[in-house]
Amino acid sequence: MGESDPSSHNTPSEDILAEEFEFDGADGMSYQEFLQRIRRIAFREGKSRDSAWMVELAPLHLSGDALTWYETLEADVQEDWHLFRKAMARQYGGNAETKADGQYQIDPLSLITSELRVP
Repeated sequence: MGESDPSSHNTPSEDILAEEFEFDGADGMSYQEFLQRIRRIAFREGKSRDSAWMVELAPLHLSGDALTWYETLEADVQEDWHLFRKAMARQYGGNAETKADGQYQIDPLSLITSELRVP
């Protein structure tokens, strides 16, 4: 009776950790797709409004240069979903990303920061 219910823990379960995708920052998926996959897992698990849960899950799906980059982030960025998303956009966003169909998608963060620059 002293055992706690594993579903009550606020950490990702083994099923979620078995999800087969990685973001390495170079090949494959864009950072937007990576963040969207994390959001979809969170939604499926009933954690879509749990920022702490999502930011704990994200680095488990990083590899290579992206994992090395993550390890250099300040603790507050590693622990805050909003700050982590901003850091991902700064690191991997650029001004435009090529989508699989060859069309370009403008990174909204780059538009905001370019509007704030003083000539």
